[in-house]
Amino acid sequence: SPFDQGYTQNQLGGGMGGPILPNRLFVFGSLQGRWRGQALPSLVSADAPSLERLGVSPDSAARFLALAGATGVPMTVPALPGDRATDNSVALLRIDWNLADAQTLMVRLDGRWSSQDPTRVSPLALPATGGTRAQRAGGAMVSLSSHFGAGFINEVRGYLSTDRSDASGFLELPEARVQVGSNLSGSVPGGGRGIATLAFGGNPGFPQRTDATSGEVTEELSWLSAAAGHRLKLGLYLKGARQRAVQAPNQYGTFVFQSLDALAAGQPAQFTRTLAPLEQAGTAWNGALYLGDIWRAGGGLQLTYGARLEAARFTGAPPYNPAVDSLFGVRTDRIPRELHASPRIGFTWTVGGGGGGSGGAVRFGEPPGTIVRGGVGDFRGLTPSGLYSAALGAPGRSNAETQLVCVGSAVPSPDWTQYALDPATIPSQCVDTATTITITPHPNATVFDREYAAPHAWRASLGVQRRVHGTYTVSVDAAYARGRSQYGFRDLNLVATPRFALPDEANRPVYVPADSIVPATGALSLQQSRVDPRFGQVLAIGSDLQSDSRQLTLGLGGAGRDVPALVHVHARARPVLVLVLRGVAGVLGADDRGRPQCPRVGHEQFRATPLVPWHRHLSDHRRARGHRHRPAHVGRAIHAARGLGCERGRGAQ
Repeated sequence: SPFDQGYTQNQLGGGMGGPILPNRLFVFGSLQGRWRGQALPSLVSADAPSLERLGVSPDSAARFLALAGATGVPMTVPALPGDRATDNSVALLRIDWNLADAQTLMVRLDGRWSSQDPTRVSPLALPATGGTRAQRAGGAMVSLSSHFGAGFINEVRGYLSTDRSDASGFLELPEARVQVGSNLSGSVPGGGRGIATLAFGGNPGFPQRTDATSGEVTEELSWLSAAAGHRLKLGLYLKGARQRAVQAPNQYGTFVFQSLDALAAGQPAQFTRTLAPLEQAGTAWNGALYLGDIWRAGGGLQLTYGARLEAARFTGAPPYNPAVDSLFGVRTDRIPRELHASPRIGFTWTVGGGGGGSGGAVRFGEPPGTIVRGGVGDFRGLTPSGLYSAALGAPGRSNAETQLVCVGSAVPSPDWTQYALDPATIPSQCVDTATTITITPHPNATVFDREYAAPHAWRASLGVQRRVHGTYTVSVDAAYARGRSQYGFRDLNLVATPRFALPDEANRPVYVPADSIVPATGALSLQQSRVDPRFGQVLAIGSDLQSDSRQLTLGLGGAGRDVPALVHVHARARPVLVLVLRGVAGVLGADDRGRPQCPRVGHEQFRATPLVPWHRHLSDHRRARGHRHRPAHVGRAIHAARGLGCERGRGAQ
């Protein structure tokens, strides 16, 4: 059934390897393919109970289908499959060559292919609103390892990769969104009135294209002391990633109808469109110098400590816009550089053996009786590439990306047949029929705040694991993470003083004049809330937000396969979200700093999953403050050995 979770998946994979020259040259290759098919949920395939669950009565859905078909917009496309096909393939070839007793050369080639057809079809939309997505990626790695002197190991590694992603829609048409109110039957829990938005025509998420090329080099020198008491590690990391992308949404426009009657009359309440999308191109550079040590201090105690010095910069910033600088005091050509130091330390203390012992190191051949582990450190993430793309695509110039918003009598009457024949006839401006005033699009601007920094998090953990009765283990782990420099958006072009308030909604502020709201539909224009009406949104990307996460894990498990276990996860998170809605952000409410008012979402989750072997976990995530899309998650104890020379700050947000 399209609205169930069932699917059909076939997977085929294999690998083969062995020596080409005995003890000198080895090769290994593998290939894996996965083909998954799932019935496509859409408005056409939904039965009556599914429609009711989606908030639409079958009568309303049938009328919508009839009205959409009468517009002349294709309801389907040739050879459109009834199932959503998702295909993935991965290939790997590795060659190892022992150049000498102390030198090994490794060459690796990898490739990845994925596609989905159709994609981005909403359950409340027609199948023709979807499209196809394809991604192709691959890379080549070369690594040289050398052993020399008294315990020195040197490894130099380089990797080049490319990644191309394309997404295109079936129809080059504006999207039509229709708000439908339905009287639901008693078969739906709660019954009553349902409000849903149905769609036909094109898709505002298409087209999109991304080309990315990256290269990275790592040089790492290690020294192992004679008694193996210390292992020092000194490394240098450099990566450059260049991306070219066209990702602007809503390139063909969107018509909004407030009811089925409005659709029948051909009277949309609003038309929006993004014009002149720019190809966004730039290169992000990231480097790190790290130094660490693993010290076996004796008595079962092992310390791992070190630090990373990280630097970041971006080349290819958009040109300077003097108008944005003079009006809002920000520069469009400034993308900040950064230098950041991250210290880390972790420990593991192993006591006793065989489930007991009065202290000291583990006795040889016996499993440890008690393990105490923990650590603390600073973990830095990278600036998301989407933020760079946002700044490159919106420099605030009239010949760059602009936003067209038309409401009331300025909304053009859709001519779907003409749009299908020639997409160039899709409106690029609106003429108010009441005042004959031409409404032209307004440029958007996205800039980085002067104090912006990449996200990072301070993490700490402490845990104890104890073996009992020789077979079972009991563990307690506590972890805490404090996210810093979390990014958010602030609209500098939003009027700071509310025009009026809504007494029935706890005096919620509204930032447009009352007479600018269309009485019949409630539609409003973004321009009425602008400090300077020559611009649309002027978004400043800041990093003054924070997050907190706490986790407690209780574990009970066993060493054998036949030992029963139980998994129990209890998580609670309270994120505060920052949402940026293109074209309407900040119109209906904002705080005194210009941030859009958004809902505070509380989330509580209980999940129990039986596994073999069983484990039991009790976790409590709390997000006390900050505006982030997701809370910071802490998994296990921090061991700095895994963080000094590996990927930077994974999960730092």
